[in-house]
Amino acid sequence: MKLRTAIAVTVVSLTWVAPHAAAQQIDSSNNVSVLAVADSNKVDVAYTGHSVRKAVRYSAMLPGLGQAYNRKYWKIPIIYGLGGFTTYSAVQSGRLYIRHRNAYRLRVDNDPNTIDEFAGQMNNAVLRQNRDFYRQQRDLFWILTAGVYALNLVDASV
Repeated sequence: MKLRTAIAVTVVSLTWVAPHAAAQQIDSSNNVSVLAVADSNKVDVAYTGHSVRKAVRYSAMLPGLGQAYNRKYWKIPIIYGLGGFTTYSAVQSGRLYIRHRNAYRLRVDNDPNTIDEFAGQMNNAVLRQNRDFYRQQRDLFWILTAGVYALNLVDASV
């Protein structure tokens, strides 16, 4: 439980820090981003015409849209590939977890008329071990999916 709490705090902090990570300010007179770079005693100001907050908002609405706004088109397939892989793996692990959980419940219900789908293939210890493994895998892949989403937001802000 402590690990889940720590991971949840990390994901939340990453999604909060992403919009504030860049050292940019919005110039209210003409809505243009101002990038200030301090060098010893001199400050250079460059007008970029690009809003970091807008890029992060776009990526929050639709992953990859912030990268398109930043004209980093090559990153979009990477985001969707990672997100698709982690989501698919989480769903598949969830399905396997449900199959093993139901089979284990049927096996330990003390009713001789119920037969699970793994009868004769696995004993109770292996079935319970597989159930726990797939539950952990499902949880891990959902956390990784959230991490890919957070990485998408951080990348849009850079």
